[in-house]
Amino acid sequence: MERQTFDLPVKKHQIFRRMDAATLAHQKTRKVLAIINNYVIFPLAISLFAGANLSYLYFATGATSIAIAAVGTIVPTAVVGLVQLAISNRFVAAKAWRQDAELSWLNSEMEKLEKEEDSLRDQIKGLQKDIKDYEKLLENEGGEIKAVDFVSVLRLKTTAIDNLYRELRSLKTSLDARELQLAELWEKLDESKENLDRLMTLMKEDQESVNKDKYIKRRFIPIRQLGVDEKGEGKGGMGSIYKAYDKNREKGERVVVLKFVKPGMLADETIIARFMTEARVLQKVPGTHYVQYIEDGELDRAAYTAITGIRLADGPPVPYIEMEYMTDQTLEEIIDIERRLEPEKVLAIGMHLAEGIGFLHEQGVAHRDIKPANIFLDTNYYRPRLGDLGIVKEEKDTGMTQTGTIMGSVSYMSPEAIMGQCKTHQDFARADVHSLAAAMFEMLTGTLPRGEGIKEMGKLMVEIATTDPPETIKVPGVTESLAAVILKGLASDPLDRYQSMQKYNEALYSVTL
Repeated sequence: MERQTFDLPVKKHQIFRRMDAATLAHQKTRKVLAIINNYVIFPLAISLFAGANLSYLYFATGATSIAIAAVGTIVPTAVVGLVQLAISNRFVAAKAWRQDAELSWLNSEMEKLEKEEDSLRDQIKGLQKDIKDYEKLLENEGGEIKAVDFVSVLRLKTTAIDNLYRELRSLKTSLDARELQLAELWEKLDESKENLDRLMTLMKEDQESVNKDKYIKRRFIPIRQLGVDEKGEGKGGMGSIYKAYDKNREKGERVVVLKFVKPGMLADETIIARFMTEARVLQKVPGTHYVQYIEDGELDRAAYTAITGIRLADGPPVPYIEMEYMTDQTLEEIIDIERRLEPEKVLAIGMHLAEGIGFLHEQGVAHRDIKPANIFLDTNYYRPRLGDLGIVKEEKDTGMTQTGTIMGSVSYMSPEAIMGQCKTHQDFARADVHSLAAAMFEMLTGTLPRGEGIKEMGKLMVEIATTDPPETIKVPGVTESLAAVILKGLASDPLDRYQSMQKYNEALYSVTL
């Protein structure tokens, strides 16, 4: 088998020789132009410049001398600049031609090297197959082929394989260098891909956040603010409430109440903490005794403005609580209309409320703001539900309300709460008993047990803290049994009162009408 020759190194040498010859020619051209510039053009420019100045000194005057001097100075200078520019451009063009030629050669040679490697591997496989064929032939013929001939053929084949492997190693070296360059490019590509993935993730998160904010803004359609006084300001102590239409996709569309912390209190961490406590408590209490809780969350300030119409400065999101919208009247509205309620209705309302507030106390929470304005009644007066839990106090909260702080509606507060003497959960629970008894007293009589008609806050607080409740309830139809339970709940000394809401409820159940 005739050995195939490989002239790749010769071709490479010829290419580089041609490139070197071109480069050498450019260098020679550059040297010749430099000699012309240094020994011909530059002396000529000096001579012309000198001649112009001599003519100015000895022969010419006026405009003629100026023209000669200008021609003798500007023209040689321009000629020298143009020649130098041509030389520079020629050299740059030659250098660019060499770089383009080298890049083109490297690209073509890369393809040739890969093809040559495949060809060499095929030839090696062919030679190895020939050797195996000779070995089998020697075994089969047993002596008809001379060992000398076999050894000669084997030596030729081995030499050819060695030459092929030598050229293959040379090709392999070139390929390794190219593979290293490719590995570096792949590494950079991986880094770019990772950066792109991170960017896409951030863009996706931003888009999800934008979509969520848009959904929140579209979800609630504001209707009007609730609980405002004649000045248009919210009556609530720390919260403002709005009637809105909720286009909730999962829970169904409905009219709801949205409660927010008042704008001026958003920076108060204590108020925010108390607001979140209300949300936690609302999740615990049954819907049969309290206004139904739907959810709580946060709105960005743009969504808050869309609902309330109040513009806020930039800052953190605004917390909100979503609750059931009650179409029923409040107990305060019914008392204003009917003035007094029948004892049977008062007793039924009181027992239902005591049961609900007792459940709250069992969870370690005190209401602290029981009053007719927070009690909603259905048409038959037998299913009252408590509303606002804005100033509830959990037993585990030790620092939210300091001793001496007054929380609640003063007209229904107990004397010890007025004086800021409530410290323990039992103290607050007994104060809740007093507030419910005061509300029941007003339902029966149409008046407050203490401070009736007093508008000034300071005088009202002094009146409640220093006077005892009435000794009797002189209203037609009110039995001594019912009056005794309510009046004990109004006792000035908390130790004379029922010690828990459960005890108060048991006493109401024992009342005879």
